[in-house]
Amino acid sequence: MHVATLRIHRQRQPARSGAFTLTHDALERMAQRGIRHAAVEAALAHGRATFPDGRAACYFAIGHREVRSAAARGLDLRAHEGVTVVTCSLTRAVLTVFRNRDFSGHGRRQRHGYVPGRTPRVNLAAR
Repeated sequence: MHVATLRIHRQRQPARSGAFTLTHDALERMAQRGIRHAAVEAALAHGRATFPDGRAACYFAIGHREVRSAAARGLDLRAHEGVTVVTCSLTRAVLTVFRNRDFSGHGRRQRHGYVPGRTPRVNLAAR
């Protein structure tokens, strides 16, 4: 069930501009986590867009780089640092919202059985 719609204009990536629909679950999570509409709008308008694991979900996140970049343009996003908005890139619905200041996992693909720093084994008999 879709509850509210946000109109967003992105200067840096105009193709990602448009109307985003807040789902009931997203509104519920915002209330539980104390995240305001202004923070969601800021993340959608100025946040870094990533597609983790090649899925249809798009993460819009405000990190320290986005805060610095916005400050150079006269915007103060310090209060929204760490806000991440998860959207469905097909329907432009906001699925959930959370606050996380660690962006180390955003946009990285992990293969099944992958261990960082270990050389993968190659089965030569299968070739």
